Amino acid sequence: MAISLKNIKSLVKKKQQQNQIVEEVKQEELKTTLNQQEIIQPFLDSFSINAVKQFDIEDFKVKGTDQAYYIKNYISIESEQHLLNCITKLDQDRWFEMKSGRALKRYGGEVGSNGLLNQESLPSYFEIIAQNLSDSGIFPEYKPNHVLLNKYRPGDGIFAHKDGPSYFPFVCILSLNSGIILYVKETLEGLNERKNYRARFYLEPRSLFIFTQTHYDTHFHGIDEDLEDVVSIKNDNDFKVDNLEMTDILQTYQAGEDGLIHIPRVEERLSLTIRYVPSLQE
Repeated sequence: MAISLKNIKSLVKKKQQQNQIVEEVKQEELKTTLNQQEIIQPFLDSFSINAVKQFDIEDFKVKGTDQAYYIKNYISIESEQHLLNCITKLDQDRWFEMKSGRALKRYGGEVGSNGLLNQESLPSYFEIIAQNLSDSGIFPEYKPNHVLLNKYRPGDGIFAHKDGPSYFPFVCILSLNSGIILYVKETLEGLNERKNYRARFYLEPRSLFIFTQTHYDTHFHGIDEDLEDVVSIKNDNDFKVDNLEMTDILQTYQAGEDGLIHIPRVEERLSLTIRYVPSLQE
């Protein structure tokens, strides 16, 4: 049966409408990509300019600890604000709420008992940090390929734990927006008591904290669920902070007659836990 001219015109019009819809979708995707790049690029530029190119990590070792390192102001204030902008505006995935109160998101893939189950690319604003950690000599042997984005609201914490054998035993924690104390214990006995700390570290915003070897393999680390962090300037009791002299605490806060400084947790803290996880394909 011959197709009428009317039917041909109808088919042509329908095809034109379909092409228009496809073009509109492409334009919208392009617009979204350009908008995303406008948000990402300021961080990439700022971090590239301000990032330290080479580190001798031993210059940042916390005295008296088992392979813990602290780099104050690893990123600049400008870079921090641009990175926070990337996280809040571009990452719309739902936060996974943990029992301890914190929330988290994973990047780089799911981690199984033997390594990465499905390796995924990091967002460009995390990838440039991973690349710098590798290029600068901070991260040994491998370039980090996995990031946990953690959100701590005032009062949130994380139970004492070990990260386990799936990860390469070298951890970098980049703190953003607010500080907090991370503790290390040799045993889980007396976990809820404010004592038996092997070490305590105050992680300032923009700082990079690194731990490895004994602190990773043998000890447990965690964050108390509190509305404040307590620091002793005497460094002779359970409120001792091992990296005190490497921070700006003494220049920022004043101790009471008891020698204690109370630092309130009033702002949300974000942190990147940056690690290398072997892929099951390796």
